[in-house]
Amino acid sequence: MSDLKGYRSIGVVCHDAGGANQVLSFLETQNNIDVKIYFEGPALKILQDSDFHDSQLDDFEKVFENVDLILTGTGWASDLEYKAIVRAKNKNIYCISILDHWVNYRERFERNSIEQYPNEVWVVDKYAEEKALNELPENINIILSNDYYSDKISEGIKSYSDIKSNNLLYLCEPIRSNWQRDELGEFQALRFFLNHVHKIPENYNNIKLKLHPSEKKDKYNHIISKGKYDINFAGDSLIEEISKSTVVVGCHTYPLSLALKTNRKAYCSIPPWGPNCKLPHKEIKYLRDL
Repeated sequence: MSDLKGYRSIGVVCHDAGGANQVLSFLETQNNIDVKIYFEGPALKILQDSDFHDSQLDDFEKVFENVDLILTGTGWASDLEYKAIVRAKNKNIYCISILDHWVNYRERFERNSIEQYPNEVWVVDKYAEEKALNELPENINIILSNDYYSDKISEGIKSYSDIKSNNLLYLCEPIRSNWQRDELGEFQALRFFLNHVHKIPENYNNIKLKLHPSEKKDKYNHIISKGKYDINFAGDSLIEEISKSTVVVGCHTYPLSLALKTNRKAYCSIPPWGPNCKLPHKEIKYLRDL
C-alpha cells in the first residue's frame, strides 16, 4: 500500500497522459499536502480538467523549491520525468516514480545510455510488479500500489446491465512503430479493424472512435473517409464513452483493462504481421484470431 505519510510538500512532474491520470488520481486520495505541479504535453491537458489545475507552475525549476518529495510519471515520449529524477537526486530530494503501464520499463529510466532511477518505483498491479522485479535493478525499491486511476474510472462506469446504448468504442493511440511496413502501426491497426470488425460476434449499433489525448482530430481522416462504415468521434469523457459501450477495441492502450474490469468485451486490433498486445490480461481477445 502506497501513501505519503510524513510528507507535507511535494513536487509533481508528468508529461504522458497515463502517468498524469495515475498521479492525479492518487493525489485526490491524499489530505493536508501542499502540491506543486509542473506538467507538459498531454499531461498538461489532463491537469487543466482536474481539481489541481491551479497548482501548475510556469517554471520547471520551481517545482523543486521547498519540497520534501518529488513524484513523477514515467513517460518515454519526452525527457521531462527523467530530468526530474536527475534534478531530485542532485538536490537530495526523495523521489518516487509511478509506472502506469506494462511496457518498456528500463527504457523509461534511460537516456543516452545512462540510467537514472528514483528512490522508489510504484507499480499498480501484480503483472507490473512481477515485470518490474524481473527487469529493473535489484537495488530499486518496488512498491505495489493501488491502481487509483482504474478504481476511480471503474466506479464511474455504468454497469453492463444498465447501459442504454451498445456502442463499439475504438481507442486510438500512437504506436511509434511501423511493424516493418510503410506506415505507422496505429494506421495499420485501424485499417485492419475496419476490414474485419464484422467478425466481432457481440452486438453493437454504432462505432465510435476516441482519440488519444496527444492526437489531432484529423489524424485518421484519410482512413475513415475511405471506409464503408459510418464512424463517429467520441467526444465525451472516457468514463462516459465506456459506459455507453459493450465492446472496446484498441492495440496496447490501458483502457482495455478498464473495459475488462467493468465486464465489457475487449479486443486487440493489431494485425497478424504486428506484435502481440503488450497488456498482460489474458481476457483480451485478438481480432486477427476471429
